[in-house]
Amino acid sequence: MLIPGTFHWTEQITIYSVEHVTSGPNTGDTTRTLELSDAQCTVQPASNAELLRHGLDTSRPTYWVRTRPDYVPALKDEVTWRNDTYTVVGLSEGLDIDVQFFMRRIQ
Repeated sequence: MLIPGTFHWTEQITIYSVEHVTSGPNTGDTTRTLELSDAQCTVQPASNAELLRHGLDTSRPTYWVRTRPDYVPALKDEVTWRNDTYTVVGLSEGLDIDVQFFMRRIQ
């Protein structure tokens, strides 16, 4: 039985911050910085109703992730989950409680 207020963190993700170089000799390059490795979380498919409510399109499968607030990702940060790479497309932070975000596979 799950006690109210606790969660089963059944998945692991790795989060990278992503910066696109816009000036200098490396213009056009992308820099990925490891921010959080093997973070425990929950991942589940997001419904079309949820996506529309958050102003997102429903053209691609999107997942809803909930994790501890060890690192708060930014939009367009990258997440590795089950050997695939995803990008953060929506974010909600509960101060000192948890971080919730939507992610989509990078094509």
